[in-house]
Formats: sequence, structure tokens, C-alpha cells
Amino acid sequence: GVGGDLSVPADKTPKRSPDGRFEAFAHAGGVQLRTLADGSVRTLARDGTDSDFYDAESIVWSPDSSRFAVLRVKPGLARRITRVETSPRDQLQPRVQTQLYPKAGDPVDVDRPVIFEAASGKRIDVPTALFANPYELSPPQFRADGRTLAFRFVERGFQRVRLIEVDARTGAARTVVEERSDTFVNSWWYRAEFHDIGNAGRQIVWQSERDGWNHLYMVDGASGRLRQLTRGPWAVRRIVKVDEARRQIWFAA
Repeated sequence: GVGGDLSVPADKTPKRSPDGRFEAFAHAGGVQLRTLADGSVRTLARDGTDSDFYDAESIVWSPDSSRFAVLRVKPGLARRITRVETSPRDQLQPRVQTQLYPKAGDPVDVDRPVIFEAASGKRIDVPTALFANPYELSPPQFRADGRTLAFRFVERGFQRVRLIEVDARTGAARTVVEERSDTFVNSWWYRAEFHDIGNAGRQIVWQSERDGWNHLYMVDGASGRLRQLTRGPWAVRRIVKVDEARRQIWFAA
């Protein structure tokens, strides 16, 4: 993504599996898995470097505790800009501040998800063809059955946005739905929100400007077909709430 501030120490607290049997963590360029029953630790990967590391904060477990995913990151350019705080609340004189702020064209962080099986320690790399030029990826999340995980990909240049599903057993990736424009796909703030009903990957509430206005669509997670839920010469601003039991969507427009 745009990039984190690597001068701030990462939270490397081990991530415990939902069943409480394991803890996964990233340390010293590798990925480790601790079995809590006996305290033994297995190293599942040891090829991380400062220029291509495993992000300890990104570790996420499947609901059935059979596997976990972690982002591998190639950091971009840590460009800092200088600002002057003219009227600090705690002093009379101005204060100079620096901020991590990439400029257009600067290299940004490149994230790639990697999956590890808890029992075997098997590593599953996800092919990057569908998200090869990222501006950012949303944090990967496992579906309720643990068989797939999904994330939202924004291509650099903002001309393409995809919801990508990954088979957690093989690493095979596919596009569930795609937004494409020759100019600009609006993916800022609330426009990036979507809702996976039941976290099952079968029905997804999605936002799109494909008819000229930002509206809500229901995506068939298997076929990718879209059914338009709202329409007209007005724009949906954000999804406020999805009541899955009543099959209702609350939104601002």
C-alpha cells in the first residue's frame, strides 16, 4: 500500500489461533509457529529481509485454525515532507513537523499474501498476476468456512479496482468483481466499503459508478454477475449498516 512508517516499531505480539492451540508470529526475517501445549516453535519461513519482510501485524487466522495468512512487504520510498505548525497549543513559537508522504510517482509498498498451514507448515504463495501493480491491498480476511480469503485491490493509477478471492488450499486467485475506467475509479473513503453477507463469499454488497452514479449492487460471488439495488440521478455516499437477518441495507445518499 501507500506505506507504513518503518521508523515506528511494529507490534510483533503473536497472533493466537481461534482454537487456542497455536501462536503465529514474524521475527528476525522469518515466520514462526508456536504450539502452546508444549511450547515448541517451528520456523515456517526464514527468507525475509529488511527490503522484503513479513509484516507481523498483518497475520490473520482462518476461523477453523487450520492456516493463517501474512503479508510479505517490499517497502517503498519513505519520503518525508516538512510542515510548520504555526500555533502549537503548548508553546508560543512555531514547531517544525515531518510527515511520511509519498509524492506521485514514488515507489509505494508492495504487499503479497502468503498462506501457511498449521499442521504441516506448508507454505502457499499466491500468484500476483491479478494484483501486480498495487497502490494498496485491503487486509486479507478469511471467509467463514476457512477455504478462501479475500481482499480488495486498488491498482496504481486508480483505473482498476478488484475484489480478489484466493483458494486457501492452493493459492489460486480469481477476480470476483472488477471496476475499470480509462480515467479514474473513485476508491476513497467510504467508496471503498463493501459487505460480504455472512462472510460466505456468495453474496456481496458492492458500490460502483458503472452507470454514471455511485450505486449499490449485489454481486454473485460465484459468477461475478451484478444486480443493481439502487438507481437514479443521485449518488450513494456510504453503506451505513447491513441487517443480514432482515435483508436490509441502510445507506447515506
